[in-house]
Amino acid sequence: MSRMGEKPLTDGERDLLIRLIEKGVKELKPTPRGGRIQYEGVEELYEEYESEKLHSLLESLADKGFLIVKEYDRVILCPKCGSIDVYSKYSCPRCHSMKVDRMELIEHPFCGYIGDKNSFIVDSKLICPNCKTELGPVDGKPPEDGSRRDYRIIGSSFECRKCGYRFERPQVVHTCNGCGALFNYRTARYEKIYSYEVPEEAAEILGLVPELRSILQPLESALAEHGYAVERNGRLIGMSGGEHTFNLVAQKEDRRIVVDISRRGEQRDIVSLLGKKMDVRPTSTVLIDMSGSNELSALGKVYDITVLNGRDLELREKFSNHLDEIENRDRVKRGGGKRGGER
Repeated sequence: MSRMGEKPLTDGERDLLIRLIEKGVKELKPTPRGGRIQYEGVEELYEEYESEKLHSLLESLADKGFLIVKEYDRVILCPKCGSIDVYSKYSCPRCHSMKVDRMELIEHPFCGYIGDKNSFIVDSKLICPNCKTELGPVDGKPPEDGSRRDYRIIGSSFECRKCGYRFERPQVVHTCNGCGALFNYRTARYEKIYSYEVPEEAAEILGLVPELRSILQPLESALAEHGYAVERNGRLIGMSGGEHTFNLVAQKEDRRIVVDISRRGEQRDIVSLLGKKMDVRPTSTVLIDMSGSNELSALGKVYDITVLNGRDLELREKFSNHLDEIENRDRVKRGGGKRGGER
């Protein structure tokens, strides 16, 4: 990997890196999705870029030192189509049929009988097929007290339903959900996958740190004055189970405020924030528009997102007023609830 800044960035590389920094993304972790490897926290980027283009940009940023590459895991890929959507089956070593059953072997020491657990099951109970002793429920544990009802689970084996062969170790066959190819460990593609870490100095080299600080610090100050605990580049888990990153996340009792910054005032920024808002469901969602245009304000009213002008000299005051409005609404709700209860 080269040192950061030695090689110039293309417009596409610079744009992607700026967006990662502005979103507060610290690390891109790979995850299997749709038969391919994608990265958490930037799902909306896959709607704008082709997957191959996005991954190519990440690789080139890493090559130029603007992303730190770390080995994350290893995965099995289909040797025919390259899909990661692969599952495994057991097959018979003799006839290669995949109609294989796993058997749990039970020993009843009282009479010495050993057999498959299924042969012991009668009406949800375990009963020794040899001496007819009831050993307890199917999902129970052995008494282990040396009594007549005591038994031991001594291992497992496999049986082929096609040829009847019994064996201890099955062959493992991988199946591709994408193209249906069958393959084993000899022919499978077993490859490393990597995570990408965004170094802190990347923002400094791009000249973004002073700009971001000048916007975020007064907002953090206003939130702190209103009693909120504030986290910069905060991460929240949404109802879908996905993780979302915001430039600011503020929490106070049951109230949660999330703030993102739009550097260019592009529509995709507010659409991206809307997706995160719907999944996380905060008390208030705020977008700081640094472009100085009014295009996002109208969309903000439709999406119930408060859009504030990042170039406004009274930004801190207007943001503080917004926090006051939130608290006033809560007071009215609580007061209305009390009056209703008193009646």
